Amino acid sequence: MAVELREHPRFSTYVNARLLLTDGTALDCQVLDYSQSGMHLLWPHGKPENSAGILTLELALDTQKIDVKVEWVFCNEQHAGVHLHKADDRLFLRLQEFNQNHRNVKKINPEQRKKYLELFRQEANSLIDRLPKLWLPEFLEGTFTKANMARNTAEQQQWLRLEKQSKEKAAALHQRFSQNLMRQLELWFEGKPEYVAENQQASGDMRLSLVQQAEFEDWLLAKVTSSHLQSRLAHMTFELRQLLDTLSDASIENCFNPIGPGTITEAFRDSLEKLQLPQEARALAFETFEQIAGGNLQTTYQNLVKQIDIPLTFRYRKPAAEKQDSRNGYNQNNGGANGNNDASGNTMPAGNGSQTGTNHHASTAMRSAQPAHYNEQTLQNFQRHQEEARQAYSNIQNLLQLRYQRFEQATLAQDTLPAAEPELISDVVSHVAQQQSLAQGHVREHVEKVLAEKDVSLPAESRDAIDTLEHVTQHLLSSDQVADFIKPFIERLGWPLLQLMLKDASLLFNPDHPGRQVLNQLAKLGQLTTSGEAQVASRLQGMIDPVVHNISTDENSLDELLESLQGLVTGAERKAKQNAERVAQAAEGEHKLQKVRRQIEHLVGKDSSDRTLPSCVVEWLQQGWQQMLSLLLLREGPDSKRFKGAVKLYRQVLALFNPDNSGRRELLQRFQPMMELARAELDRLNGSLPEHQRWYDEIMAAAESHLNQGEIREAIDLPTFVAKPAEVVPEGRGMRRAMNLQVGDWLLLVEQDQSASVVWIAQDASKFACVNHSGMKVIDFTLAELARAFDEGRVKRMYEQDESAVDQGVDKLVQQIYRDLSEQANIDALTGLTNRQHFLRQLQERFQASLRNPAPCALAMIDIDQFKLINKNYGVDGGDACLQAVAIMLEDQCHDALCARIGSNEFAVLLNHADMEQAEASAKLLKKTIEGAAISSAEDSFHIHISVGLAAMNADITDASDLVEQAESACLIAKEKGGSRIVQYEFDDAGRLRHDEFMAWGNKLNQALANNQLQVLCVPITAIQERHKGTRQYEIIISIQDKNGAQIPPMEYLQAAENYNRMYMLDRWTLEQLVQWMHDHPTAAQSINRFVLRLSGHAINDESLLAYIFEQAREKDVPVKKLCFELNETSAIRNLEDAADFMHEMRSLGCQFVLSDFGTGQSSFEYLKALPVDYVKIDHSFIDGLHTSSADYALVKSIQEITHFMAKKTIAEYSANNNVWEILRSIGIDFVVGAPAEYQALEKLG
Repeated sequence: MAVELREHPRFSTYVNARLLLTDGTALDCQVLDYSQSGMHLLWPHGKPENSAGILTLELALDTQKIDVKVEWVFCNEQHAGVHLHKADDRLFLRLQEFNQNHRNVKKINPEQRKKYLELFRQEANSLIDRLPKLWLPEFLEGTFTKANMARNTAEQQQWLRLEKQSKEKAAALHQRFSQNLMRQLELWFEGKPEYVAENQQASGDMRLSLVQQAEFEDWLLAKVTSSHLQSRLAHMTFELRQLLDTLSDASIENCFNPIGPGTITEAFRDSLEKLQLPQEARALAFETFEQIAGGNLQTTYQNLVKQIDIPLTFRYRKPAAEKQDSRNGYNQNNGGANGNNDASGNTMPAGNGSQTGTNHHASTAMRSAQPAHYNEQTLQNFQRHQEEARQAYSNIQNLLQLRYQRFEQATLAQDTLPAAEPELISDVVSHVAQQQSLAQGHVREHVEKVLAEKDVSLPAESRDAIDTLEHVTQHLLSSDQVADFIKPFIERLGWPLLQLMLKDASLLFNPDHPGRQVLNQLAKLGQLTTSGEAQVASRLQGMIDPVVHNISTDENSLDELLESLQGLVTGAERKAKQNAERVAQAAEGEHKLQKVRRQIEHLVGKDSSDRTLPSCVVEWLQQGWQQMLSLLLLREGPDSKRFKGAVKLYRQVLALFNPDNSGRRELLQRFQPMMELARAELDRLNGSLPEHQRWYDEIMAAAESHLNQGEIREAIDLPTFVAKPAEVVPEGRGMRRAMNLQVGDWLLLVEQDQSASVVWIAQDASKFACVNHSGMKVIDFTLAELARAFDEGRVKRMYEQDESAVDQGVDKLVQQIYRDLSEQANIDALTGLTNRQHFLRQLQERFQASLRNPAPCALAMIDIDQFKLINKNYGVDGGDACLQAVAIMLEDQCHDALCARIGSNEFAVLLNHADMEQAEASAKLLKKTIEGAAISSAEDSFHIHISVGLAAMNADITDASDLVEQAESACLIAKEKGGSRIVQYEFDDAGRLRHDEFMAWGNKLNQALANNQLQVLCVPITAIQERHKGTRQYEIIISIQDKNGAQIPPMEYLQAAENYNRMYMLDRWTLEQLVQWMHDHPTAAQSINRFVLRLSGHAINDESLLAYIFEQAREKDVPVKKLCFELNETSAIRNLEDAADFMHEMRSLGCQFVLSDFGTGQSSFEYLKALPVDYVKIDHSFIDGLHTSSADYALVKSIQEITHFMAKKTIAEYSANNNVWEILRSIGIDFVVGAPAEYQALEKLG
């Protein structure tokens, strides 16, 4: 939060401290600033797990230690914030005293201070003199580029005139710039406040009412430039300010940085008036100045910080100039350390009031369901989308009802109350709106409470509407993608939109509804607004206030608001587009210029290779003439007379200093006019600079010496020219991703958590320029840089268009409901631990991961001894209390372990990163804790004993079920020996035999592949909904026969293939067989819609598979669009982005994808969002018990609703339980996988 918006001002300091957490842990930190209510800490420890409650912060103030009671607020990278539990004025005054004492102790003597002041003056003077000199050539190059890219002759001539005009007035600009900054520098040395022009002192709003639009844009350009420089140099600016404040004699309120980003930018803005440039040229001037100033300020700041070697002293932060109205909800940053610069948030000039139309097409009956203010075409669009919106909302309603069926079984009695009338619900919502803000949440609970007091209940449809709107608005209010200054307006509109949604629950799902569009337009406006937030907020307040007050009586007000918002967004989009075009043009010009410079460097380098030349000639070539050649080549081309003449001129200069010309005095007379011409050309290019005359004098003197005495003064032996090697571009997926990009594609910059659009790509794809939503440049890449960034995961491709703000909120709601239902299906209701079914799935995932990255882990099976006796003596409630107590102790003792209840009185604990010795030590500690705890029942307390069996993950284990079997066997032995003991599993003969049999599978697979003993089977995927009747699809699996001719279950050999790296061969063999069959049986293949092939995660990670599929399809000439690849969620997909890349390339050919085993992991929804799949296959473990488990029913139903909401289809895995088929049909599942009896060989399919 900016200083201006804080209730209490904050003051910088530096106090060593130690924070004591609730568990007794003490962590060192430093206090960086403080206020009367809280402190900001330098905190390198990350967010602690035990930060809840009241903590103690020990402050070391000189020799005194003070304990302060605080509460944790936030943790962000290297920083943290704490809130004082009780405000203490004495503590605040003590910190102020500490600060003041340390400020007065300068710790430097007068001689040192004098030395540092002189150093600062020298560095500042050098910077002030250097900046305009460096800026002018770059600006002139920019004008050349603009002229070269001009759309017509008139525009080109305008830029060329600007070049001449700028050269002529460059000296005046330099003088004004120097005068401005020298005045600031002298004020600083005199201890006086910074000079601020009168037109800068007025507030933004007042100034905007007095100046013209062009002046405002000029002011805005300066503010943006200053802001960019401040942001780029924030850390060094802060350090330099501390040093300058220590050296200065000024009072604290008069301290400033005379060469700060804001100060130098304002000086440049003022001096730029001397050039009298048009607005577009001024934009180029500021852009160029930002580039030049950034590097030079950084160098100057680094030199000063490095050379001024004194301890930093800390002082009070400047008081806020004015407290802003918190209702505006926007931040104004005063530039951090450079407090006097960039003083306030940028504002926009107020525009004209919005205009609205007058057509009315909606009938009175439809006014609650559609906007009243529409033309004929708009009304048709609205009605066309209305039914789609209602269907989408129906999916959400079904999901909400599933969740309520689980969450609110205890409150079903409330349903016996009669349903409230719509008018009463509307009145109650209005009442609640007066009592609380929408951001506080729990709207439905408050409405239900008020209605219950009136002996009525909230109908399900109203309940769902309230929940949906509240969740979406809560998402918008908490989203980082929505600008802070926009959020108060979203909150204000939430209540009137809720009233509308009670009438038309599909409001948020109809793309043409003004309510939905208003929310999206607000979020978009915030995204596009990078300056002038205060002015935009002021205009929004004037637009939204009438809607909030009048929507119940004037339904047109929402449409009028939408029109006004669309006007603002259109203007912001137009500006963003202009910004993006400028960035693209600048990038193209810069690329051309760099290319030309490389050509000239190569040309001059070859011509001067192995020559001996005077140093003045080398300097003239490198610093003067090469620039001339570059600009001539860029502007006039290689065949122009001027360019050829310039090349001939420098070659004659080189030739003059050949040893053969030593002593040839007659050449001097011809050489002098040539050098005068060279000097005149440079003056024409850059203006009359001292260097031009110096080069002329020195080269003429060197020529005279060489031609008269045969000597070369200050000779330099130039080396053999070697051309710079081309940038090495890493081969691989990163390079392919970069090469596939097009202008308009969006990238995610992972480290910055920012999306960026590719706005320009060089013709040879060697460079890329990216902008943000507002069209401002974010980053540039070379091809090699972008390829490496893709490979390292620092940049990701965003295939989908940015979702609207409302759609993102709905997605979050769907995801939350799915997680709730998934948790209910996977969690034991009594203990809150993972249930057996889900634990076995997670254990299998852990086993699969260990195959790829071996790491120690152990499984502990825990059995409560004589649990039946506990139930008998203390009743079922006592037994339940016992199980709950054990679950709590397991979670408390095993923080990093996976704990589950897998039987009536059995528990499992998967100890990660633990070998058998460590596992036994953990089990002993756990056993001691559980057996030592007194468990309370209704009448008494009692102690229990446990038996523990341990098994470790090792190379002998061939499947996760083996680990469970071993741990259970060890636990059984512990109980048989009398219980209350720990037993480790010992490898027996039976286990060794199973392991040997499993290892033999590796050889069996090799032999089967070599001898063609594998068979392709087709499993029918049958439609169970009428809308899909006639669809013919088959799942492709591999069959292996044992020595007796019997089919071997796929899971046995697939597990072996996974373990022994045979999946690569199996994937290719299966694909090859299918493609060959399609080639041999084109008529039969034509009648089949899809073949679904199971694809291992390794195949997704295999870069050559895509090329292999292309090659097979091309050679056999088969329709690739009939291929559908099934991805197992728990397989070895290492990188979702890589998988998405593979899938998008395949989908471009018409292939489709199935996401299998859906529902078996918490990441299912994330996979569904990240991967472009067409079908979702539901795991059989949720289907087998569908007729008896309400949790499984709710989860399967939710999966169906979610996939249909996302326009995908569902496939149910086969289940031998015939009772579930009708349930699947009634739920809406699209397809089911056939039974084993329906399998048929591929060769018999025709």
